[in-house]
Amino acid sequence: MDQTLLDALLQELAALRVGAESLAVEGLTLKAWSVTVTAAALVAACLARPVDRAGRGVVLMAALVAVPFWIADAHARLLQIAQAARLDEIGALLTRCLGGGADLAECDPAALGGALQTEIAGGPDSVVVPPLAYLTELGDAMTDPAVWPAHAAILAIGLVAAALAAPRAEAELRQPTRRGARWR
Repeated sequence: MDQTLLDALLQELAALRVGAESLAVEGLTLKAWSVTVTAAALVAACLARPVDRAGRGVVLMAALVAVPFWIADAHARLLQIAQAARLDEIGALLTRCLGGGADLAECDPAALGGALQTEIAGGPDSVVVPPLAYLTELGDAMTDPAVWPAHAAILAIGLVAAALAAPRAEAELRQPTRRGARWR
């Protein structure tokens, strides 16, 4: 194996490892922000005064704050999957080329270029990700066990709050209250 190819692969390996670590941290950050911001929006919607303005629609909108975070986390997961595939590919290539079990053409730097872009783009012939293919992959990533639990949980809590514990209507609020009166 050519020394420049080996250096290039080792540099790419180092960059991919740094990228994978940063994407793992980004995923945790997105989950934390999703729960925090959505919970704050739900509390604000449920406790808003005057309550007549914060009806079920506002609570529902507050619950939907989790969705953009969920999509961003799924996108980061797609990149993480592509990076893991490239890491595996480089590892296998280094094993074959350094171990002497590969053809020289297989160890050519030109043959290796663009594998990460190919993995993200969905095939060797595609230059740009087809929107439907990307949305399909994004949907799969949204249901990935590393992505969905935190986002789905806070969304479900918000939907239940919108359905069951929505703020009372204005007419209920205007009823006079009697202090010291017993409930019958």
